[in-house]
Amino acid sequence: MIRAVVAFFALLFVTPVLGAIVVVSSLLRIPHGDDSIYQKCSRFWARMLDRIAGVTIVVHEPERIVHGTPRVYISNHVSWFDIFVLAEVLPNYTFIAKRELSRIPIFGWAAKGWGVIWIDRGNRKSAFDSYRDAASAVQGGQSVVICAEGTRGDSYELRPLKKGPFVFAISARVPIVPVVVYGAREVQPRGSFRLRPGTVHVHPLEEVPREPHATARVFRFRDGQGEIGFINPVSEPFCADCNRIRLTADGKLRTCLFSIHETDLRAPLRDGASDAELERIVRDAVWRKELKHRVGEPGFRQPPRTMSAIGG
Repeated sequence: MIRAVVAFFALLFVTPVLGAIVVVSSLLRIPHGDDSIYQKCSRFWARMLDRIAGVTIVVHEPERIVHGTPRVYISNHVSWFDIFVLAEVLPNYTFIAKRELSRIPIFGWAAKGWGVIWIDRGNRKSAFDSYRDAASAVQGGQSVVICAEGTRGDSYELRPLKKGPFVFAISARVPIVPVVVYGAREVQPRGSFRLRPGTVHVHPLEEVPREPHATARVFRFRDGQGEIGFINPVSEPFCADCNRIRLTADGKLRTCLFSIHETDLRAPLRDGASDAELERIVRDAVWRKELKHRVGEPGFRQPPRTMSAIGG
């Protein structure tokens, strides 16, 4: 428990000092950036806690952590030390965090000045408004870290992911970098105040080269035992090389799930159209395919059919 006691007193005395610096900097409108006072204070604070706990950080393939351009880092979450470790190694970032933390004196004020985006997990509309604010921060050049599982878990087994972070990633229109943090649970598991020295591994996942006409960006775990894929039709449109078309149960041809136009094939078939005539109709439909989905843009129209009603 000695490490936990030292960490408590370090937080008690250091947090107010760093918090005051950040709050004053925010009031003076000092700009954010990778080498800004906000990032220096947050890294010092996180590094202090990591060293007190006896954490050794190993970043695998550090070249996958990109400097100079914003990213959305989506991480697993089993311990507070997931956060502290990421806070030490990522460039020019902020976090999306539960609003309850904003009520902690000094820490909450400093986090707001640093740029943390608070979400009210009990209010769906408010949470999505917060994600829009986060998208603005990313478009301004700042990366954002999201724990897509929503809260800390008791094991490393991946739990169901929340929808909101992916809606945010679409709005932000920047690349997603999945990150696996392993070892933090051994330092401090959920529900425990005891700190144990340990090594925490940070794994930015390897992106698998996209095959022609593929719709997903696929990332491979370092041990080669699994993959995870993200379909980013808004932030990284793939419409130009997408070769997918769909035929609905009532004979309508659709060139895109988001298309508001359909081409009738049932009527020509019933009228006895030849194969050549049907081929011409399909070619014309594909030629008129939309250049992109336009989701999130002014004037976007929701397709009249849901995806479940379109089928494959």
